Amino acid sequence: MKYRKIEVGPYNLHIIKTDKFKTITVRINFKRPLIKEEITKRNLLVDVLASSTNKFKTEKMMNIETEELYGLSYGSSRITSGKYSIMTFDMCFINDKYLPESIFNKSINFMMDILFNQNEKDGKFDEKIFEINKDNLIDEIKSFEDNPRKYSLVRLYEIMGENNEFGYRGCGYLDDAINLTNEELYNYYQNVLKSDIVDIFVLGDVDADEIKNIFKDKFKINTIKKKQGSHYIKHDNIRKRSRTKIEEKDINQSKLVIGCKLNNLSDYETNYVSNIYSFILGGGPDSLLFQNLREKNSLCYYVSSNVQKVNNLLVIESGIDGKDYKKAIKIIKKEIKNMMLGNFSDDLLNNGIKTYLSACKSIDDSPNGIINVYASKEYLNMDLLDERQKEIIKVTREDVMELAKKVYLDTIYLLKAEESLDE
Repeated sequence: MKYRKIEVGPYNLHIIKTDKFKTITVRINFKRPLIKEEITKRNLLVDVLASSTNKFKTEKMMNIETEELYGLSYGSSRITSGKYSIMTFDMCFINDKYLPESIFNKSINFMMDILFNQNEKDGKFDEKIFEINKDNLIDEIKSFEDNPRKYSLVRLYEIMGENNEFGYRGCGYLDDAINLTNEELYNYYQNVLKSDIVDIFVLGDVDADEIKNIFKDKFKINTIKKKQGSHYIKHDNIRKRSRTKIEEKDINQSKLVIGCKLNNLSDYETNYVSNIYSFILGGGPDSLLFQNLREKNSLCYYVSSNVQKVNNLLVIESGIDGKDYKKAIKIIKKEIKNMMLGNFSDDLLNNGIKTYLSACKSIDDSPNGIINVYASKEYLNMDLLDERQKEIIKVTREDVMELAKKVYLDTIYLLKAEESLDE
């Protein structure tokens, strides 16, 4: 596998040459600092752009074209990466080497139509396409509250991250969606083309110089390349004592979520030790939380922990009976303390390392997984897969115990089923 980064005027071109797959995968990222008021716009924009083009005005016409291109697949999404918002456009198609005819240029043209040759008129997107996608987004925002697990996590982030990027709702905001007009979205689209930081990733058995020339010819964008800042969120305020927030909702099972801030971690702790810490604490059926909260005390239906590296957060989530929440919190706090004391088995430590290595192998078997690795290198300065596998096996019990001292319990949030708590 050979990697080459080419700076082409207003964007960066990342070419990952490999003969491991019979397909070519293209990902185009549009990135800018995360602004709360833009979240809903970006969510709607990625869907509108991928719904039709000036050449293929309906979903049916889009589908026919992908069939003509031997089952080309494409999609769009928006993710939050710490301090940045990234709109992603993906496409995967069969390499010409395995076809009776060439489809490479047609495939790239299809993606260019989505980005630059939109189904628009008089400074607006096609009205029907706009309204369909707007209604879908409104339904999605409304339905998010009907998912207790997702809702409880978002509420935790909002409480912990007031006026902070990780506290924004990734799905967007209802009032923003309702009030957003077609003209406003189209103007925002023009702003994106002029202002966003752009990275293009191409993975497959390709010639780098040929790819460079093709994109210089077809990818017409007029933006000034900007300096990229850090994605990572640092926490200035560490609470001396955790706070508890309880809200009621008409649900069957109470949701307990606990947010911890990670402070002053080294790069090695962030990229490697934190994975093992989370695995030992709540990464599977042998973890401390699962064994002591569920197996020994039957206090939860599920429990897990997850590290969000770019946000410097550790989140514990569990489904419980609301009346048991004080007992559950007591045990969780005890196991967090046990991590500092090193009260965990060598088997848990070694299994965490093995699980990480296994995940690396599965990443290497996926085109999108490989692109994610190189995107993480570009945006987060993370190591590539070979280096990751060398570094993870160095993690020791002492490393985990030292990181445990930098975990600060910040907020306990309980979304409780009504009438589930004792008065």
